[in-house]
Amino acid sequence: MNVDLSHFTVANIWSIFGLIMDLVGVIFLGFAFFSKSFDDLRKESGTFFNYNPSLFLNLLDQKASGVAGTVALSLGFLQQFIVNIPISTSIPSLVLVAVLLFFNILIVVGLLVCKKYYVLYQLAKIALFWDKGKFQDDVQVKGRAFQEMIIIGKVKMQEIQRR
Repeated sequence: MNVDLSHFTVANIWSIFGLIMDLVGVIFLGFAFFSKSFDDLRKESGTFFNYNPSLFLNLLDQKASGVAGTVALSLGFLQQFIVNIPISTSIPSLVLVAVLLFFNILIVVGLLVCKKYYVLYQLAKIALFWDKGKFQDDVQVKGRAFQEMIIIGKVKMQEIQRR
């Protein structure tokens, strides 16, 4: 099977990268909304005396996935938009394609890493730096955030000790 690639231009390839980034964004958003198992739903819908620890962390994780998905979708749309701007370039096509591929891989890896630490950042922000706003005196929310940070810290320490 012979494939003729002569009709592909840098704009076509850039548009394809934009579509792939859109697909990555949709996967992140889908994970945020559709990844809960029945056991997760059962834990979140349970009643607790003070607060529901499963719900608190899952909502933060859902927010992190939503942010990552929105960023990926926006970058994908931006790449497709740039393709439609009539710009002539003197950079050789293969170099530009390699740069675009590296850029997209870097973004996807960055989103995966940042999503992992976004939840911890949100917990720290709530527990340590939440001085303004209508919940500034809500000690219960700050206590929950501290508890979740301690749990995450213990899990991370166990992972480090296993290595």
